[in-house]
Amino acid sequence: MQHRSDTSHTRPWHTIKMISAGSLAEGIVGAASGAVAIIGLFDIYPEALLAVAIIGAGTALLLEGGAVAGRMPVWMCEAGEGKIESAELGSGMVVEFLGGCTGVVLGILSLLGVRPHILLPAAVIVLGITLLLASGVTARMNIVEVRCRAQDDRVREVGRQSVHAAAGAQLLIGTGALVLGIIALGGVNPIILSLAAMLGLGVSDLLNGTAMAARIVRPFRK
Repeated sequence: MQHRSDTSHTRPWHTIKMISAGSLAEGIVGAASGAVAIIGLFDIYPEALLAVAIIGAGTALLLEGGAVAGRMPVWMCEAGEGKIESAELGSGMVVEFLGGCTGVVLGILSLLGVRPHILLPAAVIVLGITLLLASGVTARMNIVEVRCRAQDDRVREVGRQSVHAAAGAQLLIGTGALVLGIIALGGVNPIILSLAAMLGLGVSDLLNGTAMAARIVRPFRK
């Protein structure tokens, strides 16, 4: 009986570690993508580094989608009117998976020399739209988490305000990337504007991934 109880406690902890590792990997890949974009802005192989940054951002989205999938059985709890539906989570995962895969494919094609001045801005547009669409689901998940974890009403209110602020930042970054991508696709400094957009997307992935990993592990460190 004792062995079975130990196993039941160990399996959820292994799940938590796997999910947090995926979220942390998203943050690391996002940081690397942003760093590569900064180097490209200094006119050091800007076109190739932009393609690498896009591949990194697409990979980060895939990792985030995996983290969302892992969180489903862990955080599906009753939270009153804040309960999040499985279909909503599923749509968020599909959006991030499709956007991430598209970014990776377009980045690879650009590295191979297939019309990079068109594909790179197009990839930036796709990644910006993906961030805009996924930010709402991420905010809903975080609000549910706050209601599940926080015991005090004031703590819940602070948590909700923090979630809304983070969602607003993601919306701004996604909108900025979308606008810069459209301008770049029109032929106005396509590489420079795309690099600037990728810098913002990399920072967003870094903050989202590391914050998610911290939130996952913190409640279980007792």
